[in-house]
Amino acid sequence: MNNLHIKIKNSHLNLSIDTSLPLSQGIVGVFGKSGAGKSTLLRVLASLEKAATEKTVLKKHGFEKNAEHTITWQQQEYNNVQAEQNPCLLQTQQAQLFPNLTVLENLEFVLKYSNWAKQTPFTIEQVIQWCGIEHLLTQPSISLSGGEQQRVNLARSLLCGKPIILLDEPFSALDWNARTQLLSLLVQLQQDYKLYFVIVSHSLKELALCSQHILVIDNGELVQSGSTTELIDKLTHASSNSEIDSGSKTDAGFSNQTRFSTLTLTNPVALTEYHLTKWQLSDGDKNLVIYTKGSETTRSESKGSENIGSESAGCESKNLDNKSSKKLVTLDANRVSLSRQANLDTSMLNHLEANITDITHIEHLVLVTLNVQGQTLYAEISLLSFSNLNLQLGETVFAQFKAL
Repeated sequence: MNNLHIKIKNSHLNLSIDTSLPLSQGIVGVFGKSGAGKSTLLRVLASLEKAATEKTVLKKHGFEKNAEHTITWQQQEYNNVQAEQNPCLLQTQQAQLFPNLTVLENLEFVLKYSNWAKQTPFTIEQVIQWCGIEHLLTQPSISLSGGEQQRVNLARSLLCGKPIILLDEPFSALDWNARTQLLSLLVQLQQDYKLYFVIVSHSLKELALCSQHILVIDNGELVQSGSTTELIDKLTHASSNSEIDSGSKTDAGFSNQTRFSTLTLTNPVALTEYHLTKWQLSDGDKNLVIYTKGSETTRSESKGSENIGSESAGCESKNLDNKSSKKLVTLDANRVSLSRQANLDTSMLNHLEANITDITHIEHLVLVTLNVQGQTLYAEISLLSFSNLNLQLGETVFAQFKAL
């Protein structure tokens, strides 16, 4: 299996990790608070930090300690190699483009000088289209906005030809819609071309939409590892219940995370007149629908922005150049309201019949877990609302929320 095995022990870098990244299962996410060691981990994987076994003399304690870096990919070790020979490519948050070259010249430079470029399984024309940078090709890279630079940076990484791309907050300068479009692209590239991605993000929503496995790093150590669905559910639930002590190893940045749901939608129908798209909940017997903003199901040409959308995120599954047939959306629990009766006389477009499967009290709030045709939906309501509704386990309610 195409897993990346790493064993890193380096007191100088404050990093001690021994694990296997299950790249064959999908995209691997890396999460943790600032300064936890996420970026350092990627730099070591890409051979941009000293990757040789070395002796660190700890004179203060009077003994020597080995600093061990072992990286194994497809039964071959990459311990003392230069970055060019390493199968991992690091894409940093700040795009390192050549300022004296145009966008197209930056891309052509990689194709000309990368030792791995011949292994690139797609054309430069395809990459340009996927990343939405056709209109930027003749512009000097120094004139680009932060979001545009990140789009070009991704295109250049894809053309490099290396099988593993390490992404360090790669889309932080893009607006939320553009960000999720590119996350969708990563998912499809992994599935269709067997490219492998490791992505660092401070956003659990981003990781929920693109990754299948998450590593949680804190103070240079691996403190949690598991499937994205289980790990996000477990740690955000613990955060909601104050089960994580701030500053402990298990905190790792989760204590301030908002509880959210991830839903799978299928069969889009564009409502062009209203600039909306109607979707069906997947795997359901009833014809429940959800409305999302925007009437286009093809990849948008959203430009970079410093702002992030507030209500939800969508990640479309595409045949890359074709229209999407599947969409993942995230929805904050505090944006869902509950009613005992279906109320269609309201501006909220989304109305879902659901069954209550769990009720958790969180100080002055109540987190209600709902089953909607086999999918989990969370609603965070006030204690007063909960008392007024007199909700009980097993009861049927109606969840309402605005177009996503």
